[in-house]
Amino acid sequence: MAKTKVNLNKTLYSTFEILEEAKKIYHINTNDADSKMRRQIQRFIKDKNYSNYSKNRKTLISSENVYKLLHDEKMIKYFGKIGSKNFNYQTNDELLHDEKSELNSLRNNLFDSWEKAGLSQEEGLVIEADKVTNREYLRADELIFLKRKGLTLKSDLSDEEAELIQLYNENLDRFNYQEKQIKEMFNKKKLEIMITALFDKEFVIDEDRLLMDITNYVRCGESSCGNDDPSVRRSYLQLQNPKSYFHKKKKNNPNRA
Repeated sequence: MAKTKVNLNKTLYSTFEILEEAKKIYHINTNDADSKMRRQIQRFIKDKNYSNYSKNRKTLISSENVYKLLHDEKMIKYFGKIGSKNFNYQTNDELLHDEKSELNSLRNNLFDSWEKAGLSQEEGLVIEADKVTNREYLRADELIFLKRKGLTLKSDLSDEEAELIQLYNENLDRFNYQEKQIKEMFNKKKLEIMITALFDKEFVIDEDRLLMDITNYVRCGESSCGNDDPSVRRSYLQLQNPKSYFHKKKKNNPNRA
């Protein structure tokens, strides 16, 4: 793959700026793999233990180390795969790292909810076990909703609190059902659109717009949510036309070196 000559004109670069430089150098004219490439850049910097500086909560790397990163053999192969449109490529190490990151995020979110509900780790584990057994205790989110602290039996709730929790869980079930519908419809419609656009691989799907239209449709139906919002009707009509959601990528400039 032809590369553009590296011309770094700054002293320090953020990971976002490094990503943009990599995309220019390796002629990557799509945003589809940005988050994946940025994670790879962050892992490389961490593995190499490059010195970094902090400004406005941003981690900054020297141009010298950016140059090394962009010309590292491993990174050249990685960006080359992205440039050849192989966006789904991940090594086993990358997959394992992503799985560990997701598990750590879930665990931290769980610990945070226990802390907000005034629960110790032991009490939190009791509630997690109770959720699949007797269901005698309030969950952490129910405690937070009622502004209660600590391990609480459902039988200890006042009539008013019990009614509030019932209403809370009914709304939660409704929301979760809608979220499931949105996810299923999004994946189905996305696949349909991708197949429609398969004749020309240079098209990009506008996923944000598609998700917004599906959300409008699931939440509000074909017309409105009771406020006569024309955007809801527009979302419904756009969902009938897959061409609303993909556009052609910018062509590479053949004159670039």
